[in-house]
Amino acid sequence: MEQKLEKLESGQAPVRQPLGQKPTLESADYDTERYETELASWYEKKRQHDEQQANIQAEQQSVQKEWEGKLESYHSSKADLKVRDYETAEDVVQDTLSVMQQGMIVQGADNPALVVYALGKNPKKAKELSSIVDPVKFAFAVAKLETNLKVTKRKASAKPEKKISGTGRPSGSVDNTLERLRTEAERTGDYSKVFQYKRQKRSA
Repeated sequence: MEQKLEKLESGQAPVRQPLGQKPTLESADYDTERYETELASWYEKKRQHDEQQANIQAEQQSVQKEWEGKLESYHSSKADLKVRDYETAEDVVQDTLSVMQQGMIVQGADNPALVVYALGKNPKKAKELSSIVDPVKFAFAVAKLETNLKVTKRKASAKPEKKISGTGRPSGSVDNTLERLRTEAERTGDYSKVFQYKRQKRSA
């Protein structure tokens, strides 16, 4: 974005016709008819020149406004992440990626702050992306990375439930001894051990 602004400001946009000096009667050798023709031609060139300059200025303002909007969105999404170590992760990205690559993330990603944070937490991946020189391939790599990112929001820890202490076995729990005695009783037909075990449990 900054490179585009610099290009516009330096006047690299092609100028269709050089404006040149405003003709004078003297430059037309005091030929009034020639002077009027050259003057009319000069005013037409000036009109085209002024129109082109106005278009360049409007494009500069549009580019600047777009960039400022992207930056504002980026800072807003940074706050939405609500992570304490974001600045540290951001420093990793700034030290690893080029200015152009950072700008492409801010400008092109749906959630640039999330992409920056993910790369800052994974320096190896950031280093891998920094080696992609081709802007198109870099943009596709970032887009692919972003689709795989998921935000896991922390749930508020629930208060532990109060448990009522007691000597009895909690309801729903399995008494292995009782089950074993019942299985044996069903096989032999003698339930006396089952009844005896239950009486012991009640007396306890």
